[in-house]
Amino acid sequence: MKFRLIGLFLPLLSGLLSVSAAELDFEFNSSFDQSQQQAAGYAPDQIQKDEKLPLLAIAHPMWGDRFAARRLGYYEEGEKRRWLIVCPQLHGRNTPGQISCSALEAQHDMIDAINWMKAHYPVDESRIYVAGRSMGGGLTQMMLAKYPDLFAAGVAGQGISDYTELRSLHTGVAAKVQEELGPRPANEFEYRRRSATSYAPNFRYVPLILWHGTNDHVVPPEQSLMLEQAIRRYYPQQEGVHWKMAASHHEMNFDAAWICDQLAPYENIGAAFMKTPRRFFPSLHLITDEAKSFFYFHLTPAGENVLGEIQADLEGDVLTVRADNLSLVQIDCDKLSPQLPVRTIRFSSRAPEDAELVIRRGKEELLRRRAPTEVELSGLSGQRNGEKH
Repeated sequence: MKFRLIGLFLPLLSGLLSVSAAELDFEFNSSFDQSQQQAAGYAPDQIQKDEKLPLLAIAHPMWGDRFAARRLGYYEEGEKRRWLIVCPQLHGRNTPGQISCSALEAQHDMIDAINWMKAHYPVDESRIYVAGRSMGGGLTQMMLAKYPDLFAAGVAGQGISDYTELRSLHTGVAAKVQEELGPRPANEFEYRRRSATSYAPNFRYVPLILWHGTNDHVVPPEQSLMLEQAIRRYYPQQEGVHWKMAASHHEMNFDAAWICDQLAPYENIGAAFMKTPRRFFPSLHLITDEAKSFFYFHLTPAGENVLGEIQADLEGDVLTVRADNLSLVQIDCDKLSPQLPVRTIRFSSRAPEDAELVIRRGKEELLRRRAPTEVELSGLSGQRNGEKH
């Protein structure tokens, strides 16, 4: 791994992690395809050993690169606010990363860059933010939808929220989108999986701030409005789009200072009485296109071209879990709230009907069963994997 630091970095010197501000330029291995990728970022001046700093991840726009955050003024905001900044160079499926269009590869670039910063700097994990505009706005939407338990909040501007609706896009942008996503209808699922509107229920669990210019002829304003309306079907309290009247498709419609101001009030922290470090929700309705973790679940879709869905409701001491298009549902008991003890799990699946339920405590597998099933959690500790009750 290559790491270039512009500035002075002296670990643990006199209680400081760094004694001067630093522009970062580093490489990391993609967790998606193991390719070597690049990112740039910023660390503020005089970081104390016991200091925890917010982290803002920037998703660059189409034809952008990892230095977009610097050009747009986020480094200056990072210094003023004592925030860490990171911006990965995105890569796509069929085209260069400049037109990656919310590809899984680009999503993992964002997560990998965040994880690199967490490994090298004292990140306040309750204040991890994401922001972007244009193609980066669409990716910001997707990051919040796919990782609602990671981010404190996000700001998405001028983004494509529904790739299945390309007719109103600028013809040049639409052509590039089709180049990356592939021809239709053969690749129709790729258009759905990259559309934030496909994951509308997930936005109930993380603050999304949308903005758009009303005179945008590259990505029409309807793209932001469609996402707002889709979310409100599940979460009526979703904040409306911040409109800039008569504004075109321009990066400075809302500048870095405004965007950071919107993010700053938000923290990803649980209620004290729940005794969970991050937000906890007794009911969860989640959609995913890949195997990944959400809150206390790990979900695996039942195929490569399906969206898996789960509805979980905790009432009293009974957790009812209904799955659809998921082959595997894992529950980590250690991530449930100790103030809301679960004694019984009722698990059912629409398709496939015999989806697997796995119950874990951390790395230890306690039980594995096929749907439909009902599990009493008492006495599971120490049970051998696969043992039936």
